[in-house]
Amino acid sequence: MPSARSSAPPTANEALNSRYRRAVQACGHFPTEQAALKHLYLATLALDGRQR
Repeated sequence: MPSARSSAPPTANEALNSRYRRAVQACGHFPTEQAALKHLYLATLALDGRQR
């Protein structure tokens, strides 16, 4: 019997986590925690599609 997860579309949280994982893998290394948080913040803004 297939699981519900395999047939259901991804939720917003899963999509956001996926985007974060790709953003972190693209950079690979962060010198400080603040740098990592800034990178995730910028990835979140890129999801919005609007410039601030």
